This record gives sequence, C-alpha cells and structure tokens, in this order.
Amino acid sequence: NMAETYLQILNDIRYAYANYDTAYKRYQIYQSLIPLARQERELVRDLYLKYQEGVDRLDRTQNDFVSAQTNTVVAITNCRKAIAQLEAIMMMDIYPNSGSRKSWNDNM
Repeated sequence: NMAETYLQILNDIRYAYANYDTAYKRYQIYQSLIPLARQERELVRDLYLKYQEGVDRLDRTQNDFVSAQTNTVVAITNCRKAIAQLEAIMMMDIYPNSGSRKSWNDNM
C-alpha cells in the first residue's frame, strides 16, 4: 500500500545518505593522511639513503602512502555510488550542472 511504499522510500533515502556521509568522512580522513604519509616516506627515504634506516621500513612507508591514496579513491567511489543511489531513489539529479562530480577528480 501507499504508506508502506512511502516508508520504504524514506528508509532507502536514509540508508543511501548514511552511506554518503560515511564515505565522505572517510574521504576527508584519507585525503588528510596523504600529505602526512608522503612526508613520512620522504623522511624515511632520506634516512635510508644515509644508511640509517632499512629497506623494510622504507617499504612500509611506501605501502602506507599508496594505501592512503587507494583508500581516498575508494571513498570517492563510494560517495559517487551513494549519490547515484540517492538520485535513483528521488528520481532527480542532486547536483545538476554544478560540476560537483568533476570536483571530486580535482582533489586526487
């Protein structure tokens, strides 16, 4: 009936928005970690070149840097999926002609 359909739509919107909110928060965290991971990698690289640090540590810092970048991209993808879910549920473009989707690419 109509009331059940309405409640299902509301639940779907809440679920999609929760997905978006979580993904966006993760994006912000991982985006802030990238410069820190890059800085740590460079510091360890300098120590490695001075024979003060081992290759294992250098490898770990490189892995941390790549993981921060990868997690950022995954969070962006999850944000886009959540936006697509919201648009499908509401049958409308959330960001029409705003270029907001392009702005996600600018941050990478």
